[in-house]
Amino acid sequence: MIVEVLNDYSAFLFQFAPYTDNITQTSDRSCLISYFDYSQFIYAVALGIHQSTYDIFFVGEMIDLDKQIPLENRTFVGILSYTGSLTTIDCDTFYGTTQFIPGTFVHQEHLVMVTDSIGSVVYGFSDLFTFSYTAATDNLVVHETNSLSPSISFLPFAVDYGGSFGVVAGFLDNGRNSRVKYHASIILFSISASTAIATPISSWNYSASATSWQSGLTNVGADQYAAKYDMSVSINPITTQVLVGIQSINTVFLFHYTTTALALISSMSPSQAIGFGKGVAWLSYTLNRFAILVNVYSTDYVWSSSKIYIYDSTLTNISSPISIFPNIQQPLYNYMSPVFLNIITTPDNLVLIDNQGDLFVIVSAPVGYYSSTVGPTEQIIPAFSSQLPCIPGTYKNITGIGRCIPCPAGTKNDGTNLTLSTCTGCAINTFCPFGSTSDSISNDQLSNVVQALVYPSTPDMNGIDDILFFTLFSIDSSPRCILISPIFWALIVGAIVAIIGSTMLTMKHCTKHPKAVDRYNKLEAALKQADVIGAGEMWVGGLTTFSVLVLLIACYIFSAKYYNSYPIETAGPSTYACDTTIRNAQFTSGLQPLSIPVSDSAQAIVDLLNNQPVNLNVAFLNTAYNCTSDTITLTYLLGKIWMPITTSISCNSSNYILSYNVLLPYREITIQFNLPNIYTIGGLRIGLSALGQIQSSTVTLQDLDFSQTFSQSGRMLGQDANIALSLTKVINDTSSLNVGDNDTYSGLWIGSFSMNYYESFFADADYLNAPVARSTNLTITISETSYYILNQQSPIARLPILIYHCFLFTTTVVGSFTFIFVISNLMILPVSALLVRKCKSKFVKNNRVSSNDNDLPISNSNLNSYVCVQSDCKSLADFLGKFPFFISIVAGDVDALERVAYEFVEDQAIQGVLYTEARYSPHFLTADILTPEQVIEAINRGFERGKKEFHVDVRTLLCCIRPHPEWSMEIVELAHKYRSAGVVGIDLAAGDEHEHVVAPHVAAFQRATELGIHRTVHAGESGLADSVRQAIEQCHAERIGHGYAIIDDPTVYELIHSRDIHLECCLTSSLQTNAVGKYAPKDCDIEEKHLMLNGQETNTKLHLHMTSKKEVWHPIHHFARDHLNFSLSCDDPSVSQITIEHEYKHALVDLKLSPAQLTQCIFNAARSSFLPEKEKDELIKRLLVNYIPKGVLKHY
Repeated sequence: MIVEVLNDYSAFLFQFAPYTDNITQTSDRSCLISYFDYSQFIYAVALGIHQSTYDIFFVGEMIDLDKQIPLENRTFVGILSYTGSLTTIDCDTFYGTTQFIPGTFVHQEHLVMVTDSIGSVVYGFSDLFTFSYTAATDNLVVHETNSLSPSISFLPFAVDYGGSFGVVAGFLDNGRNSRVKYHASIILFSISASTAIATPISSWNYSASATSWQSGLTNVGADQYAAKYDMSVSINPITTQVLVGIQSINTVFLFHYTTTALALISSMSPSQAIGFGKGVAWLSYTLNRFAILVNVYSTDYVWSSSKIYIYDSTLTNISSPISIFPNIQQPLYNYMSPVFLNIITTPDNLVLIDNQGDLFVIVSAPVGYYSSTVGPTEQIIPAFSSQLPCIPGTYKNITGIGRCIPCPAGTKNDGTNLTLSTCTGCAINTFCPFGSTSDSISNDQLSNVVQALVYPSTPDMNGIDDILFFTLFSIDSSPRCILISPIFWALIVGAIVAIIGSTMLTMKHCTKHPKAVDRYNKLEAALKQADVIGAGEMWVGGLTTFSVLVLLIACYIFSAKYYNSYPIETAGPSTYACDTTIRNAQFTSGLQPLSIPVSDSAQAIVDLLNNQPVNLNVAFLNTAYNCTSDTITLTYLLGKIWMPITTSISCNSSNYILSYNVLLPYREITIQFNLPNIYTIGGLRIGLSALGQIQSSTVTLQDLDFSQTFSQSGRMLGQDANIALSLTKVINDTSSLNVGDNDTYSGLWIGSFSMNYYESFFADADYLNAPVARSTNLTITISETSYYILNQQSPIARLPILIYHCFLFTTTVVGSFTFIFVISNLMILPVSALLVRKCKSKFVKNNRVSSNDNDLPISNSNLNSYVCVQSDCKSLADFLGKFPFFISIVAGDVDALERVAYEFVEDQAIQGVLYTEARYSPHFLTADILTPEQVIEAINRGFERGKKEFHVDVRTLLCCIRPHPEWSMEIVELAHKYRSAGVVGIDLAAGDEHEHVVAPHVAAFQRATELGIHRTVHAGESGLADSVRQAIEQCHAERIGHGYAIIDDPTVYELIHSRDIHLECCLTSSLQTNAVGKYAPKDCDIEEKHLMLNGQETNTKLHLHMTSKKEVWHPIHHFARDHLNFSLSCDDPSVSQITIEHEYKHALVDLKLSPAQLTQCIFNAARSSFLPEKEKDELIKRLLVNYIPKGVLKHY
């Protein structure tokens, strides 16, 4: 039975089971029962989850009474019972009674009520009283003070009862002197068997973390009803757990209760907002399944929409919902408002009520089915969901009210077997993305069809002389290239010539036989006759001529074949050369604007391209859509109106591929496919096709046929996909090989697709959170680029030029060999000897070693110029440039690190410091010798020695370095590891704030926040005020190093002020780094004192002071005036050569800060230190008792 109170109509609405989406049956089983008195206003209605009777309890107040005056007969409680038949509902068989709560009470803003599980007793709670009402005995028991919180005002907002124990959630009054006026409190109670009054057992009070956004809430006005303060409670009596939603802090809590205690298990707070937890309800008592009502509010707390998150695991802060209502499969019923007031479960079914009083019941669906919330076509109250099979590509393996889940990538469900509780695996090498319907599509079918080819570029060697010489005189390492290389065969012939020459020399000098001598003479005469190189003078020249002849024959054969390798469209591979791509062609390719007219000879191909009819081909891959079952519409955009496409359309569906072929009315067009229903689509294939045309022997329009597949692994097509296709004309202009013939033209359209994959494709999280839509829209925009591509091809060598260069090559080769022959005989040996002598002389000269000593000239008199800031320091980069000098001295040396740490404590003690926080980067001090742990431990040893000897409390901050984000996460873990060894926090320092932003370090600072490690960030020194905002909002900084730039941005200034974030100010360094130079007035006087060394004044200028007649100019003036939380520090005392006393003197004398303001700085520093609270309090007490500001009073 479902009961709704309709106060606007002074009536109760009853709906009796069974629940069905049949409108007629629903109407026949509902009743509208009027109130007993039209002056009644009902606050709450309740019935037991296991009751066997058809009784309901209600509680309310009489209207039109003065709310502020205590009156009798104001609050009433009653019962209404149905005694008729359940077969046929008789609305005349209701009866009931009411009783007034005895006593005089003012109006109750907060009045909640709950029954026991069988609906026999009702329990009510308000701020001023609690009561119980037993139906069987008509017995009303009232406790005239709130029995759950008799001494402190408790405002109940929500209650639930689990049979033995109950939980009530509300606000406790903190009193008028508290900043937070009310705080949330959860009370576990039981019902006294003797008095029937609720008795508290245990309570849990909410307290916001100091660093959380909730800490800023005061809950002023919670005593008057406001929607933003609504709470919700739902008890699971089986697991003894309870969900509590407090939407004002955007949090849902999970508690466990026993007979004696209420304990917090976990909580979830998604973001800084309100509305999360408006309602909570268990969907299963045994499976950890529950629902959370989330309301979205405007800035003035007006509901704009609602969602219901469904979970199936124990509540944690990182829990993810398995379903969100409304969603793609489960849209909002047409007659329901998007704003929900509450949710109630049975627990398997869920009832929601909107802000118009309409009810919708989501009835649980079995495995393989989901609860469709489309609802009836006409309005009915209440309306019910229906059960529909999971759509193909999804599955549901539990009984419940949630959606069906898309199949994971690599699995499928075609929807034909409704008994399947999961998706089945896909075959290997098939297209099976997220949400797959089938595995019938092979991955090979996803290949793109590309017509656009890269037009060749002109080779580096495009001169015929270069090509001839490279081809004839080069040898590659491959066997084929060696065999066809002319120089290889020339060398073979040369080797044969060498053998013949050796034989001849043997015959001449080693053989005295007359026949041998005769043969030598005849052979010598023949070779001299063949000598082209030496003009017939030497037989060696005749032998060399044979090698030259091989090269010349190869030249003419190559030239003939090379001449015929044009154009590239008709030329095959160049098998006659090692490089098979060599062609007698040179190319140019460029973009030409359409605004410039083409030549008359090219106009014909342009006209053919412009008039070519084009077909659009679209295929929806891996989907249950088909040509007959759904009315898919195609429209095109004409102006601002979508017009139906009436030209030729063909559709084909097979193997879960839906294909459309459309003749486009225009080439430049925007087309939209509207696919009704919510079937999944795995991917798309989109392309264009058109027939070509041969107009003449010199003009050819090529066939158009290209396509591209769009898909993403682990994602499916979303419900609103947009694709842009840009078409570009390609005109190929081929010059004739014969001078005087006409050029040949061919043309083709090429396409370039663009798509935002992350907007057009869904992963599971996108599908879960996607806006509700009942169809899929694909929009394709086709346009033409404002340019065309002109490819031009022309021969490198026409016939006359080739003949000329072959003749030139012949004379060159012969002349070259003749020249080499002469040089070899007359000059090679003396020149070689000369070169050897010169090389040896040069080698000796170059290997002489200079012993000049160029060590850096450092002495006591100029050491400070390397270590300390000088008067020419202009920026933070100059300031930081001093550090590498002395860091390199101690880095990697554990003894040096320990000593420096010890002496640091000594220096602090000399200055009268009670507590200090030293910061450093352990990575800078390793020198690739030590580990960061060894650095920390060495420094800690020095600190411990110094603390024991000088009684100064020293703690440590470990520095993340802006240019080195790879160190940051390790720094956090080191800070966590050495927390007990004095490490109290982390810092982000060094580096330009503009160049090195905080973003790469955010994850590390988030981790530090989770571990409770304190955080400070250098920001607003060399950077802008927004750098400070990023440090606070992204890195959760509790303190800001410097921060002077905040005075340029009032919003960041107010952020610092409102959150009481501490500013670590350093006067001297702010001047030396020019961090505050832009704020300095023109009348500033600058004073620089010289450093004294051994009683003598050096050239080193330190202790920069700047004074002005203008009373307020330094950012610290603003901080002091507005009572910001800031303090003074030395920054880097060694680099600046200052002490803390110097800084206070500077502030007192030059900046005219008062002793009271400087004293406040000291206490600000103590209050904002990263000490544990107890130790911090002890430090402040020491300051109060012992602190005398010597550095202040001395100059006051």
